[in-house]
Amino acid sequence: MYYRYYRIDWEALNSLPPAEQMTALAEIISSVQRACSAARDRIVHRTIEALGTQRAAAQVLGMKPARTNQIAKETPVTVQIITCDTPAELYRRYPGQREAQPVYVEVDLRNRTVSADYDPEVGGGVPASVYHGFERRYPIPPLTSAAANELLERVRPLAERMCSDWEEHWDGDSLVAVLGGDALAAEAEVEALVGDPQDWGDHWDASERVTVWDVDGATNGDEVEEYGITAATTDEELEGIEEQILDALTEVSPSGEAVLEGVDEYLRSERDRLVEEARETLYWSLVEGAIPAGRAVDPEPAGLTVPDEVLSWAEGHGFGPERPDIYLLVATEEDAEDLDGEIDWMKTQADPGEAGKIRAALAQRDA
Repeated sequence: MYYRYYRIDWEALNSLPPAEQMTALAEIISSVQRACSAARDRIVHRTIEALGTQRAAAQVLGMKPARTNQIAKETPVTVQIITCDTPAELYRRYPGQREAQPVYVEVDLRNRTVSADYDPEVGGGVPASVYHGFERRYPIPPLTSAAANELLERVRPLAERMCSDWEEHWDGDSLVAVLGGDALAAEAEVEALVGDPQDWGDHWDASERVTVWDVDGATNGDEVEEYGITAATTDEELEGIEEQILDALTEVSPSGEAVLEGVDEYLRSERDRLVEEARETLYWSLVEGAIPAGRAVDPEPAGLTVPDEVLSWAEGHGFGPERPDIYLLVATEEDAEDLDGEIDWMKTQADPGEAGKIRAALAQRDA
């Protein structure tokens, strides 16, 4: 059988004046009674929860059904666990941040819940409910969902003691939560369970912590060929490739839950590099008079969109409805040449699809 022992510092107690000794003893008796009463209530609730009915719990506990019913109705329900349901949900690094967000176990005294989450705030700010002690947070590393839920189960009976032994006090400025003696002892046990952040390397095994793969460890430089990345690969397709990489690395991660750092940026940069390499130079010409014979086409019938910079340049040279004798033509780099009546020309970069429209229009004209 398990017993909890409370030690009275008799030497300190006896050093007090008699009246203060009596007051201190009364507070000790009251504190022990509250702790025992709260523990009794927790046992009743847990037993009802385990067996499913008050009658069955009363029989096992050797209590009268009426008393079991009274405790179930009049005392708070047992602390509820808010579980972690998604793999690696406790690891979060916001874009632009050098470090991942801090993670914690939280005991909510008012709502009687215990949970684990990452801090959504950047910069270390805390809500007033945390600052004033109503929600109490204990730092942990980014644990796997399984390890976090196991920890929450171990914290739960301690959280029950904390939620059953606290009071709301006015400190002269705000209402704050003040833990009783048993709650403080339970809180110390919670702090021992989560471990000292300076000692997490020994306190938590690698199998219990989310495995983080940086871009150097997650990629080999051959992803373009391995996954068939081209200049036309979409963002959605890159996300699918990232998922494939993550799935493969998750299988070899000691924790079975993994996250990738920087792989999405790396894949996009590879795709964007291919886009730049594939871009072609187009030559735009303004021609006055009849459309000359040559390897240039009218962009609109060819299905090309005239870039704003080209349109602005052309209008500056008189191109528009008022001058039907001025034509805007476009050619690929291999076909560009001086045209009769050419007023001016400029060049732009375009993706292969735009250049392909020019070639298709020329092929149709030559057919």
